[in-house]
Amino acid sequence: MARLLLLSCTTALAAPVLYCMTSSHARETVSALYHHFLAIAFRFRYTERLSSEKIRLVRVHPASTPAQQRVQLTIETFPLDSCPRYIALSYTWQGAQLFAPPYTWRDSVPALLNNRVFLLQPNLHHALSQLSRSRPDSYVWIDAICINQDDRAEMVHQLDIMDLIYTMASETIVWLGQATERSTKALQTVDLLGVGATAKVLAWAESRTYGDAFYPGDLDLLERNGLPRFTEEDWLNLCDVYTRNWFGRVWMMQEVSMSRNAVTVLLGHHERAWITVAQAATVLCMSQVATGLLTTGNLYKIMLCKGVTVAFGLQIIREWCVGETEEWREVLKKTDFAFGMESASASQTLVSLLIASASFQSSLAIDKVVSLLGIVRHLMRTRGQPLVDIIPRGATARATSTPASTWMRREQQPSLEARSTRFFREVGISLFSETNSLNLLTLAGDGSRTPAPQPPNLSFYRTTLKPLLLRLLPIRQEPPTPPIPSWIPTYHPLQVSVIRPNHWGISSFNASRVHLPPDGREVASMIDAERGTLAVRCLDLGPVEEFGETCEQIIAGQLDDCCRLILRCGPTYAPTGQPVVEAFWRTLVLDQDMVTRPAPTSVGDSFSNLMKATATMTVYRALGDGLPITDVIRRFEPRFILAGIDTTAAMPSTGSVLTTIFDMAEVDDFSKRLAVVEAWEGAASVFKVLLRLAFAPARRPFRSMNGRLGLAAPGAQVGDRIVVVRGCAAPLMVRRVVARGEACYRLVGDAYVHGVMDGEVVGKVGEKDWATITLV
Repeated sequence: MARLLLLSCTTALAAPVLYCMTSSHARETVSALYHHFLAIAFRFRYTERLSSEKIRLVRVHPASTPAQQRVQLTIETFPLDSCPRYIALSYTWQGAQLFAPPYTWRDSVPALLNNRVFLLQPNLHHALSQLSRSRPDSYVWIDAICINQDDRAEMVHQLDIMDLIYTMASETIVWLGQATERSTKALQTVDLLGVGATAKVLAWAESRTYGDAFYPGDLDLLERNGLPRFTEEDWLNLCDVYTRNWFGRVWMMQEVSMSRNAVTVLLGHHERAWITVAQAATVLCMSQVATGLLTTGNLYKIMLCKGVTVAFGLQIIREWCVGETEEWREVLKKTDFAFGMESASASQTLVSLLIASASFQSSLAIDKVVSLLGIVRHLMRTRGQPLVDIIPRGATARATSTPASTWMRREQQPSLEARSTRFFREVGISLFSETNSLNLLTLAGDGSRTPAPQPPNLSFYRTTLKPLLLRLLPIRQEPPTPPIPSWIPTYHPLQVSVIRPNHWGISSFNASRVHLPPDGREVASMIDAERGTLAVRCLDLGPVEEFGETCEQIIAGQLDDCCRLILRCGPTYAPTGQPVVEAFWRTLVLDQDMVTRPAPTSVGDSFSNLMKATATMTVYRALGDGLPITDVIRRFEPRFILAGIDTTAAMPSTGSVLTTIFDMAEVDDFSKRLAVVEAWEGAASVFKVLLRLAFAPARRPFRSMNGRLGLAAPGAQVGDRIVVVRGCAAPLMVRRVVARGEACYRLVGDAYVHGVMDGEVVGKVGEKDWATITLV
């Protein structure tokens, strides 16, 4: 200790000299080193390990002067059942602004905690600085301070009572970050959107009609949907609120939804009630304006769409938990989140929450499941149902916050990859067994999985320091971790099931025509937990032979591959007897709009407008590139052939395309050419919105060897087989594992197959056509 103090004192004396002699970047580094040495020498130390019966609270002292930089805090421990009034703080551990670079050790800001140095991340420091002015002398619960992040056992205990911590808080403050020059107008726009929001939402939900699909720039359409005539500046102002990094992190679901009392949004010194921010987002989502923003191709508007969708989802989950208004509960009754499951068990509730939170992200995949556990426990309590332990106790903690030194001390414990694999296996087997539903298979598959994320700031340790330590020290090396079985869901954002939350008026898919009883044990008997396999009965629909273009390519007018696969089906789509072009456009949108299945013919009209828009765009771009007219015409050859067999007249005819080519070639003014394109694109907005919703998880259209059209799972390849699994509502795509045996397959993901989704194929076969395969 004496040496440590001597080193700290030496650094303290040398730092001012070095600070004056070096460049600005070096001065920042020296300053950061100085603060870290002070934190080591005079750091705050936790005196006890908390159980699940106590919590710590931080008192934020008022700033003595407006210019005071260092935040002053005191921390106290209280029994959970006798806490004073306190605020729960919800914030992001990293930067608040969109695209903010990750924090490094140089960014840490010192604060005084019980007169000891405690290093804070800048965003938390900004939040506490604001609270010292707007909520002086208040008790605040802050996870980064009130939980000892170096004590894994304490973290697990505190995670177990997270729902109670937020339920008991007198106020929850959502810290979005510091204000910008746009913040004042942004919140005024939010207020404007919230005017009459409840009445609009109720009317849309009751009539099962939503706003007309929005096309950017169509101010009249905004007005028809009961919204202000927003300018480009208004959209940019909204970005200042809804593109903050707070929106979309999984832990925020628990923090907002569990708060039974006031939830306040803080943007710098600006304050708004959470319900105001949520209602504005709800109006944008239910009027289809949010999805329409995706068609702009503008990155900030795409992120705005994501942000308002997340805010809408947060409010839905909050309503499940606290039910602030009778009106909202009536709206929720009209939406099916059951995922084809009939019970209201803890397992089914967790699955519903996982589906509703598909767009939320986490640094570690396991956090997404753990963050919802408190909500499940709360809902079970309010229903008077037993608290079933779905999640393996101690399986994880908020590992994203674990410092590198702690990870190094745990080298003899299982690695993060091993813990994640074991966690997902145990949770997956539990959910399959408890729900007795194979619909969970539509949330699994190799196609959308990415390598497990590593803890932050450990690249140097893993690539350089760890190999050196393994050579010098007798540290036990862990054997390679086997992969997670393909049939176990990992809840990746790309893995969005075709069995989506829908209006109760939309009939559910049931490709196998089998409903397993919720209290049965059929699925549990299919699982070999030791080997990590699932044996299922299935009907083989053949392999995939070819794929079409992606969603973005289709919208951009690249349709050659799609035209070829349609032409190979012939003029009539045999499985349904529909014209093949009609079958194709129905496939692209899962044969439904937001409230009806099958999709109404008006969606087909919008598809026809999209085909005309893409044809016009192709001509516009080709002429802009200076191509000769003959080369422009040659680009349309596949579409000309398809138009010749199209009995629905959805594809532009040869004559109409040639007329467009020659007419646009005579117009020298590019703005006039663009006006023609934009007119057709506006008319196609309905189909483009539905297309983006169906293609959200990176799907592609495909044709099977026996002529079936569908939307493939992410990551699907030619040769993958399409199967209908008994007890699963949607078809699946599987890939044979040669080394494991003739009937062993890995699950790629789920699929939409037109003419199969209601069990049409099942009714035409006998028991001998079903076979047993093993998913590994």
